[in-house]
Amino acid sequence: MHCIYKIITGDLVSTTDDPSRIASPLPAGHASKQTVDPAPGYVWDKATLNFIAPAKSPVVAKYIFIQRLTVAERKALFNFDRGSSLSVAQQQNVQAFMRYLDFLDAVDLTDSAITLGVNYLETVALIGAGRAALVLEP
Repeated sequence: MHCIYKIITGDLVSTTDDPSRIASPLPAGHASKQTVDPAPGYVWDKATLNFIAPAKSPVVAKYIFIQRLTVAERKALFNFDRGSSLSVAQQQNVQAFMRYLDFLDAVDLTDSAITLGVNYLETVALIGAGRAALVLEP
């Protein structure tokens, strides 16, 4: 596949499989590049001047979000108020986060309440050290 793009911006102008259809010379400020045919759903990237996989959505179904936690972490989270070593204030904070999750149909991993809540779970050791970043990864 041949791609025609704007040199200054990297914007894709057109593509063709037939090089004879490319104007010669190209209009000023344009260039062409030969690439492999992109996989379905791939998008043009202005920075690399190539087709790349689309970015993952930061929104996941609530059950997928919960499945990102290990079994031990889910047990700790759903039973934190039974024999927990958390202070009353910490328990209230975790309850508030869990209540927030109850109202969601899907979880936006970039939502500040979600990122703060998951990081808090790590701070109070309901999820393992370093796990918040993994749970929040799109």
